[in-house]
Amino acid sequence: AAGNAAGAKAGADYFAANAPKLVTTLAGVATDLATLVKTQIVAKGANYVDINNMPDIGTTPFGRGQSADVQNLVNAMVKAFNDTLAAAVADESKIVYVDTFAASHDQATNPAPYGLTNVTTPACDLKAPTNPLASSLACNGGNLIAGDVSHYSFADEVHPTPFVQLLLARYVSKYLVQKGWL
Repeated sequence: AAGNAAGAKAGADYFAANAPKLVTTLAGVATDLATLVKTQIVAKGANYVDINNMPDIGTTPFGRGQSADVQNLVNAMVKAFNDTLAAAVADESKIVYVDTFAASHDQATNPAPYGLTNVTTPACDLKAPTNPLASSLACNGGNLIAGDVSHYSFADEVHPTPFVQLLLARYVSKYLVQKGWL
């Protein structure tokens, strides 16, 4: 019991000390991404660039399985990344910023209009030996969970299914039409 208590305290201390740094780091990653897109893609002649923000990771099976403190940290990290990225590309006429966070959050909290039948359970059987990687990377028609998973949201703990990829493509297309690119 003493060892468990000491381990829990060490974990909580590490979390408290490092959580703010992680939020700042994600904002920096967004700045780096925007800079790369501007200097390596747009500056070299690209006229039509789609940049998607980070989806709502808190509503993934992985995110839902975390403690409230970790969920709050993940949400803060995603918000820092998305807000920084949006601001960094706001004035770029050759970039369309797509808010995939809003779409994924709405799909997770209001799945029916999207045709989603399950937004909490992975469609892939992630157990060995059927899925030795415990990931959508090794998922195929032979190792899906029982039942119709064609309109599930997640293939594994974080990755979308082909159906959600289709929804994302339609969502991005809407932004491209609004921009006058399609």
